[in-house]
Amino acid sequence: FLEVARRAGDYALVGLATSVHLDAEGCIDDLRLVFLSVGDGPVAVQAAEGLIGRRPSSEAIEALCAAVRREVQPADDIHASADYRRHLAGVLTRRTLDLALAKTSVGGS
Repeated sequence: FLEVARRAGDYALVGLATSVHLDAEGCIDDLRLVFLSVGDGPVAVQAAEGLIGRRPSSEAIEALCAAVRREVQPADDIHASADYRRHLAGVLTRRTLDLALAKTSVGGS
């Protein structure tokens, strides 16, 4: 889980919880991305399903980040524009997935 806030202790402009599991061949067999502050409640993105069955390559992750930016539909408010929140959603996708993959073993969790 990572979040971006203007100051420590502030509400998150965007937050993301990521869970990933690799099969015995090193392919993603489960990936879940749930965002905070991009909708009325937690938002699970369907774009994550595009990586199921694929190896977590840099190209695949960048494609996922772009798909996430297209899928999330945050609103503008006094804290951040919708465009900025979409940008943060892509950045957090990359960061949380990199962290989760570093902690995940092939065939493990």
